[in-house]
Amino acid sequence: MDKTERHTYVNPVLDGYADPFVLYWQGKYYLYSTSPRNTNYEVFVSDNLVDWQNAGVCLESAWGLSRWYWAPEVMEYGGKFYMIASVDEHLGIAVADSPLGPFIPQPNWLFERSIDGHWFVDTDGTVYLYYVSWREGRPYGIYGMRMQSDIVTPDYSTEKRLLYPTEDWEKHHGEVTEGPYMVYRNGIYYLTYSGSGYTAQEYAIGYAISDSPLGEFKKYPGNPILKAGNGLYGTGHHSFAPSPDGSEWFIIYHVHRDEKRVQLRRVCIDRARFVPCEGCPDRLQVLGPTSTPQPYPSGC
Repeated sequence: MDKTERHTYVNPVLDGYADPFVLYWQGKYYLYSTSPRNTNYEVFVSDNLVDWQNAGVCLESAWGLSRWYWAPEVMEYGGKFYMIASVDEHLGIAVADSPLGPFIPQPNWLFERSIDGHWFVDTDGTVYLYYVSWREGRPYGIYGMRMQSDIVTPDYSTEKRLLYPTEDWEKHHGEVTEGPYMVYRNGIYYLTYSGSGYTAQEYAIGYAISDSPLGEFKKYPGNPILKAGNGLYGTGHHSFAPSPDGSEWFIIYHVHRDEKRVQLRRVCIDRARFVPCEGCPDRLQVLGPTSTPQPYPSGC
């Protein structure tokens, strides 16, 4: 079909991948994710968030570890591309000159018993790292810390435990808060995350807010903001990206294979927005999950 004839898309937009993170850079989208093989990281490229092309392996191996290559995220900073990688439940950093890689791992990983790293650059240029850990027998919780100016060295003195499972919707198939993604708007830090074990149909997305990147965070009482519906289950582990013309905002997330099976998971996209709230911070709203035809992202 000619591009001018495409008016709608239907979820899913990518089959077989999970934990999707999308980097928008110089007019193109780069998607990094957990692959069906779990033995390296691939990168997909798109012009429109809907039609994805596999651009190959961007990180072949790291730290001598051979399994569980999960949930990578990439940021551009100072002309370099920094991947935070979860490999065999170890969290570490790899660096490249291009979003396509190859990403070269730093000599040593940062943490063990940790997954789901997420970068956030504050308005003053300070870089923060968020991640998930289950240290000392605690449930899966979200931690955050500031990074030093070289980007690859943590400032361990700033580490804080920010969120942990407290709500019923976060306790299906285990007590879990994971998949952090930070959004800043009008002086408020929105720490979005997934709750429950990923194998649960009830796996869903919520958020908490603070006036500081390291909290204290207060969970939104209307959570979850994205949950199972319209024949889609296990809606979680997300990222956000703008439409090509910048007028819309999309959430990118995965769903289970179907009502009966978790694997292989699939990637979906839907519109998200902030809704004004009188006397309180704007509410984050997701217009999904959808399984019917939706307009292509604006600017396609």
